[in-house]
Amino acid sequence: MADYKFHKMMGLGDKAKTANYLIGLIDKIDSLFRSQTFGDCGSGFGFQISQIRIHEHPTTSLPRHYNSDVQWNVSSLLESFGSPTFSDAKYAQFCLAHLFTAVSFESACSAILTSRRPPLGTLAAYAHVMPMVTKCM
Repeated sequence: MADYKFHKMMGLGDKAKTANYLIGLIDKIDSLFRSQTFGDCGSGFGFQISQIRIHEHPTTSLPRHYNSDVQWNVSSLLESFGSPTFSDAKYAQFCLAHLFTAVSFESACSAILTSRRPPLGTLAAYAHVMPMVTKCM
């Protein structure tokens, strides 16, 4: 998921550029994960893109929506992105929902994960929805 600020800054307002940028980043992260061994859990874990969403404009119809044009701190943005109001129906089938943003945060934190209820389906015992916010510099 790319918010409109990421789309405007990193993709220069071009959906194809934004999508290619996201795919390139996720491909690099996937390569890193697949080459690692995670203790007793094993190796070969990676990422598969199921869906890319790109917000072209700020969301104005819902207050405090993660894609709204407000000044965020990282905790508030993560809470909004992970809020049941904005995410449950959309993300229930995914193990990981990742928000790419170009918001400047006061803290040096570049990513935060939070674990939520497991999604429905066969992976429910192993996977948790983890909204993740990344600041791209």
